[in-house]
Amino acid sequence: MRRLRFSEQEVRIGAERRVKYQGAVRVMLEVLHFPQEEGRELSRENVERLKEVFQTDHVRRLEPRNYVPAIIEQTDLANALQASGFSVKDLLTTTDGNPPTLKFPSRYRLTCLHGRHRVQAGREILPLADAWWIVDLYLADLSAELTATLVEEYANEKKPSDGEIYWKIRQYEQERNFCFKNRWKAILKTTSRRGLRQLDDHEELAAAIDDVMVMPGMRDDLRLSTIHKITGMKCDEQVIHYLEDMKEFWSKLLPGGKASLRRVDRATVKGVELKAPGNSKRDSQVLHGQLLSGQIFSSFSPEEREDIWNRLRHTDRLIPSLFTFFEDVKYLNACADCLKRLVKVSRKETVSMALDHKFTDVNQISGQYIVEIGESLFITRPGGTGDRINWGKRQLWLYAMRHYRDMPPDSKKKEKDLLAKVECYGADETVLYEFAALADRLGFASREIDHLKRRSSDRETARNALLKARKPGRYRYDDTMLEMHVDDIVRMFMTACPLAHERAISS
Repeated sequence: MRRLRFSEQEVRIGAERRVKYQGAVRVMLEVLHFPQEEGRELSRENVERLKEVFQTDHVRRLEPRNYVPAIIEQTDLANALQASGFSVKDLLTTTDGNPPTLKFPSRYRLTCLHGRHRVQAGREILPLADAWWIVDLYLADLSAELTATLVEEYANEKKPSDGEIYWKIRQYEQERNFCFKNRWKAILKTTSRRGLRQLDDHEELAAAIDDVMVMPGMRDDLRLSTIHKITGMKCDEQVIHYLEDMKEFWSKLLPGGKASLRRVDRATVKGVELKAPGNSKRDSQVLHGQLLSGQIFSSFSPEEREDIWNRLRHTDRLIPSLFTFFEDVKYLNACADCLKRLVKVSRKETVSMALDHKFTDVNQISGQYIVEIGESLFITRPGGTGDRINWGKRQLWLYAMRHYRDMPPDSKKKEKDLLAKVECYGADETVLYEFAALADRLGFASREIDHLKRRSSDRETARNALLKARKPGRYRYDDTMLEMHVDDIVRMFMTACPLAHERAISS
């Protein structure tokens, strides 16, 4: 299990919660009491709104996010458990999502910390025999710190984001508080739970995400429902590098380690992402004004913000965030599909690993590696086998980034699914051939590369030239030798430099 580093306050509150929490129970509405809210006027507007929600979308009392937090004295709990025939263990180990009913003496009042309006709405629309609610029970001697946390958590009427839920799951996982961990997991949609399971199977990816999620402002942009697409790309190295680069950027911007990163709020992340103040005068002016006014980096002092600005204003790249990550992954996925045309990627391989396995050093010169400095224009640099593999893979990625629109994946839909649909265009055969030829030039060899190369119009030209040079009735080529000669001639074609490059070089 991965170890996350939470703040001292989070650890302290988590430890107390684990001790004081007694479980979830079903309680009749007449027992629930809200002394802390008695000084406030009940909002009829809010009650009517909740009644309408309950009547159109059901009451949904069994959803953990709708539970009401309450406190109880140890002796009162013991008496209620005895009268109901349950133990604390029974309350904590309910697995069917339907907590047991706890009976209290007549006129007993259970002190609730929040939920007055939803309970009042329930009292007004639920029949007397069905007038109950689910309550999270805590022992009454709570610290002010935990009490405030519970009120804040349960007061959030909006369903928490995937990122908030994920962070809570990780926190309770580390604390080995499996009751609360499973409760938060239950809130996730099915697709998000699948994403969570896949992260458990990809520990390096999960660790990289966890490092970024230390910043609270990043959490709302986590998209657990798309994790299966990320793992399915087979680009673990590139994805993890992106996340590590993001962490490094923010760590350098905010010296002070995780303590500083925990002060990054949502407004700050949304304010700076995709900005490049070192390259854009407008971005620089906007960010400087927001920083001076405290709209961003609001949890830092004016002196700290000025220090942050001295680094931020030199940023000449787009500032990364989890939002930019999930958007850029879409682009990376399209490029990865292109690379998969060159090699077959097994279940346990990544695209990068598959390319490593198909590097044969064919057509290479010892002590050098090839660099493409323009379309079909190459130079060599000093380097060994490692350089040839590394730079070869980079150049294949770059080709895919330039031409991915011309190399869409082959459609897997059946012909009948394409009827009366928008016209589908296949990959550009010339672009595919040049991609395969580049891979061959850089030292990679595979059946897929050979297949793409043989689809080239250049091959037809070379084959026709060989056959016309010797009359078929008087001469013949060995089949294997013919293909080798065609390969040689096609490579000669590739040595031709576009005139535009020659003009650029001469100028």
